[in-house]
Amino acid sequence: SSDVCSSDLCGVHAISATIAETMGERLRLDRGKVTMIPRGRDHELLGIRSAERRAAARGRLGVSDDRRLLVAVARHETQKGLDTLIAAMPSVQAACPDAQLLIAGREGNATRQLHDLVAALGSEPAVRFLGARGDVADLMVAADALAFPSRWE
Repeated sequence: SSDVCSSDLCGVHAISATIAETMGERLRLDRGKVTMIPRGRDHELLGIRSAERRAAARGRLGVSDDRRLLVAVARHETQKGLDTLIAAMPSVQAACPDAQLLIAGREGNATRQLHDLVAALGSEPAVRFLGARGDVADLMVAADALAFPSRWE
């Protein structure tokens, strides 16, 4: 068969119909073996971004409106690449001295290494660990940029 994945157990998921179609063709998969699992911004769940919501979220975080805010949301595991992001902060701050990185996410196998790296770089004022959060949507509204340095998913 020209189908690379002939087993009933084999399949691929994609985040959009376009990706499902493209990857099905590239991998020579029967379209029925490619499942679309949409992801993205759910306006009802995340709410609307506004200046008032941003100011309130930043206020709760203790971040002034004039500060550049980078946010990462990930558990503390090697695969998430938070060490790479933290290691980049001195360069980020060289270009943008007021930059601050907030990392939200539960502790994991890399927690100690991440804290040690922040200390070794002297980045403690600019890098803060927020722990597990239930207000990720507000963190996104507060941020100037979101970072996803994952090595793999």
